Parts: sequence; C-alpha cells; structure tokens
Amino acid sequence: MLGQRITWLICLRLLLAFLFLGSATILAIREHLPFTLTPLFVLAGCTCVLTVLYLLLLSRSRQLRRLCALQLWIDSVLVTALVHYTGGIDSVFAFVYIFPILAAAICVSRQSSLLLAGTSSVLYGVLINIQLHRLIERAEFHSIAGIGRDPGYALFQTFVNAIAFFLVALLSSHLAERLKETGRELEERQIGRAHV
Repeated sequence: MLGQRITWLICLRLLLAFLFLGSATILAIREHLPFTLTPLFVLAGCTCVLTVLYLLLLSRSRQLRRLCALQLWIDSVLVTALVHYTGGIDSVFAFVYIFPILAAAICVSRQSSLLLAGTSSVLYGVLINIQLHRLIERAEFHSIAGIGRDPGYALFQTFVNAIAFFLVALLSSHLAERLKETGRELEERQIGRAHV
C-alpha cells in the first residue's frame, strides 16, 4: 500500500514539475518574465533525475517510510530553490511548500507532516532573512517599490506562510487518519460478512 502511494507521489511530483515548467515557458514566450528560466529548467532536470533515482530505490528498498520521508525532505529543499529563483519574498511559488507537507501527512504520519511544516517554515524564513540582509541577491528579480526589503513585511510573510504550513499539516494529517480508520472499518466489515 505504501509502495503504491510512493509511486503516486513520484508521478505527481514529475507532473507538477512539468506543469510549472510548461506554464513558465508559455508565459516567457508571451510576456517578459521578471526572472530567468534557466534555474527552472535546472530544477526540472533535477526533479527528473531524482524521479528515476526514486523509482530505482523504490524497487530495491525495504524501508519505504524512510524513502518517502527522504523524498519529501529533498522536495522542501527544491521548493526553497524554486522560491529563491522566482523572487524570494515576492515569489508566487511559496504555496508549493504545501505539497510535500500534504504528502507527508498522507504517506508517512502526522509527526512527519508537522516536522516538515516546521522545516519548511525555517527554510522559508532563513531564505527571506538572508535575502533581506543582502547576503545573497534574489535571482534577477526586482522588487516592486522596494516592498520586499521591508523587515516588517518579511516577518509578516514568513509568519503567514508558517501558519499556513502548520494548518495544512494538521488538517491533512487529521483527514488522512480518518480515511485510514474508515478503510480499516470497511475491511473489518467485509471480513465479518465473509465469515457469516
């Protein structure tokens, strides 16, 4: 069952990577984007290479929960790179952190989902803080009216996103646990009917 969920996770990850890349390419053809597409192509390439690696590991690994958790941690790092290269605090892709958190709730456990929500909050906060203090520049992205450099705005964005990450972790893990319980009850009823 977990192996099947991990396969779905791998396929969905690949689909999302191609959707983001395809939409960015279409936008780049029609309009001038405020960031270069090269990092997005690199991230999509990394996702494809990792997908092949995950599929190979899936067929050979006996510790599926660890494999799934490892994939989700790597996803959070890739999302941080995506957010960085699409403008940091001004990036519209901060919501993508939600996908690994949701997957952790469904495939692993509530604790893993909450831990990933905390890690995603820290990664996002550190990225914004580093950019705010100009330790690294946002990748060829120019902030509108300098809003992205305001510490209050940066703190607000980090806080709002962190709250969203934890809410998604709590709600999705609750729903996943309820779904598992319902599945167990249905199996018990079917076994009971088979014995009657």
